[in-house]
Amino acid sequence: MAERFYQELFGGPADGGDIVGRSITRVDAPPKADGSPIYAADHRPARPLYVSPVMAPVASGRLRRVDAAEAERMPGVVRILTSKDIPGRKLYGMAAADQPVLVEDRIRSLQDVVALVVAESPAEAEAAVHRVRVHADPLPAVFDPREAVKEGAPILQPGHPLAKGNVLSHLKIRKGDADRGFAEADVVVENVYETQLVDHAYLEPDTGYVIPNPDGTLLCVGPTQCPHMVRRVIGPVLGLAQNAVRFVSTPPGGGFGGKEETSVEIAMRAGLAALKTGRPAVYTYTREESLGAKAKRIPLIIEHKIGARRDGRITAVQVRIYANKGPYAAVGASILRKLTVHAPGPYECENVWVDSHMVFTNSVNTCAMRGLGVPQVHFACESQMDELARRLGMDPFAIRRLNGFRRGSVTATRQVLDQSVGLMECLDTAERALGPHPREAGNGDGLLRGRGVAAFWYSTGAAGPSDSCGAQVHVTDDGKVQVGVGIIDLGQGAHTVLSQIAAEAMGVNMEDVRIMPIDTDALPESGFTAGSRSTTIPGNAVCQAVAEVRESLAPVAAEMLEGPAPDIVFRAGRVFVKGAPERSLAFKEVVKRALLLGRRITGQGWFSTGPLTFNPETGEGKPFMVYSYGVQVADVEVDPGTGEVWVRRMVAAHDVGRAINPDGVVGQIQGGVEMGLGQALIEEVGVDGGKVLTPDLARYEIPVSMDTPEMRVFIVEDRNATGPYGAKGVGESALVPTLAAIANAVRDAIGRRIFRLPITPERVALALRKGTGER
Repeated sequence: MAERFYQELFGGPADGGDIVGRSITRVDAPPKADGSPIYAADHRPARPLYVSPVMAPVASGRLRRVDAAEAERMPGVVRILTSKDIPGRKLYGMAAADQPVLVEDRIRSLQDVVALVVAESPAEAEAAVHRVRVHADPLPAVFDPREAVKEGAPILQPGHPLAKGNVLSHLKIRKGDADRGFAEADVVVENVYETQLVDHAYLEPDTGYVIPNPDGTLLCVGPTQCPHMVRRVIGPVLGLAQNAVRFVSTPPGGGFGGKEETSVEIAMRAGLAALKTGRPAVYTYTREESLGAKAKRIPLIIEHKIGARRDGRITAVQVRIYANKGPYAAVGASILRKLTVHAPGPYECENVWVDSHMVFTNSVNTCAMRGLGVPQVHFACESQMDELARRLGMDPFAIRRLNGFRRGSVTATRQVLDQSVGLMECLDTAERALGPHPREAGNGDGLLRGRGVAAFWYSTGAAGPSDSCGAQVHVTDDGKVQVGVGIIDLGQGAHTVLSQIAAEAMGVNMEDVRIMPIDTDALPESGFTAGSRSTTIPGNAVCQAVAEVRESLAPVAAEMLEGPAPDIVFRAGRVFVKGAPERSLAFKEVVKRALLLGRRITGQGWFSTGPLTFNPETGEGKPFMVYSYGVQVADVEVDPGTGEVWVRRMVAAHDVGRAINPDGVVGQIQGGVEMGLGQALIEEVGVDGGKVLTPDLARYEIPVSMDTPEMRVFIVEDRNATGPYGAKGVGESALVPTLAAIANAVRDAIGRRIFRLPITPERVALALRKGTGER
């Protein structure tokens, strides 16, 4: 279908275009610069009540009773809600209903909510929370995924619809014969890598409110990444049909995957309070609640083994992964599928063996975060490639160039990469951009200097049986275009890019296009704003909707211009016959005429990738439509006395298919590097016995502007035949290689491998002192 858009209707990907490919100022830039956006926490519904949660007292236990008598007598308290107040299903979840709305019996995490206090003010609600007495009997708990899979470990969810024991999902890749491949290897490198819990740490606190309507329906308002999923999940809990739940998204102050699950939790619990009281209910997490109780990035334990011949050709890869999901499924199975596919890295290999496990524990619940689990598995595979190159005495670029994917390569899942594979050009571009090795710039200051290389591949789209999106386009008789698509602009510039695609396809000016507010009562299902899909999948749907409008307008214009309909051209707000632009009409005149004649001026689009396949026993299939590729090179300095690491320079070359908005692409890559720097060197959610020890930004450190390195970003464009105007994803892939590039640079600087993230000064100093790698 995309091929028809390019070649028949809108021209091929090489057509240049008037709007696509230009660095146009983001549509949300002026209001964000002047501070005018109204975020959810700024809203003031009439006569609101405020909701505050009562959390579980143990990480694993059985709830005996909730004593709320004292709390109910406190000033301002309107209701104390427990599980008995839920009108519908008492469990919820995106993939399986396995998480308690409010605990009825079994406690599986300190993040479980036992009751809700509903009061006239936030202060009164919070004060009453401390007067609710929760009585629970502790039960054995398990926090390590390797312990959770052992025989005799306490089973968190017996009878779970998806899990077997504590294993939510177990995926395999079996290609060739790994044992034979290792027997043929001249060098084998085997190590274990660990990654940490990471918080999304977005600026805006998690918040939202729900207003009950007189007809029994609910209006839910707040930031989200999945508006239609919110009502799909909370409807059965509140005893309402999906069309009785309306979700209106406010401008989000960041997301990175975290505002998928929290938007569900907030709308669901505030919705319960609104239903039970008949008044608007506001639910806002404090920063401590957000850092302490919200789901985090999934930590992994990765056992990685790789073998190669003397010439550097990889003969076998073996990877075993344990992912600590926490106690509930959510989108965990999809995350595991994504990271499993990418685990072998962007390299050709005939013999691949991967076993990955998503495991239930009583630790902190985890969820989607930028790149899902793919940055973590690249930390392992690219560290291994670096070690392999050292053992073989090879240049890090040379070993990647020898083994890296190119057009015609076959992946570990046996998918043939038949188009848009720009890894080789990224390697060449990044290497050409490098200056002298940072050690050559040493000035006797005692610092250790190193350089690290990391390559990557990253899929565009959701990890599921298919990926699809709806869109609608409406043109008005003053020549303007309204685009309706349920994709959230989280700061990544999605609405700017989709406006550019719509303007280019419709042949109008950029300023004539408006993306409509996100409202489930008005927009079609569009899926998650996640998975680096916000340009490609919705962009194709927008093109389909535009195609319907143009197919309706073209005959009208042909009659007005006295030319054949197939030769009608729409460009820059004018309509003319191909080859005769001097005799043109204003776009709005054609729309007025069409409306007068009763022709269609609204288009509907529904784009689907078709089946995306992955055999869970063998890994065989085509799990994603297309992939992005790239290379990052980090230059670091290390203080051998303190172990402190500074990233001084980062070179990044990324194949993005086609850059719809080049400045936006560069911004995404720079932001990904900055986020990756934090996860490589600084950020870690401290946890002990399921309790978060870093509940504020004083103890949970994130990078600041002074940590930002010099960045040189290069855009590589190997056009994608399945994306709008050749585009593919970039938002998440920008982060994927950063952890490994920094880790490899530190290894180059200190001569020791750090196997566990983050690479803190303490770990570096210990590695230097011990003279061996630090785990």
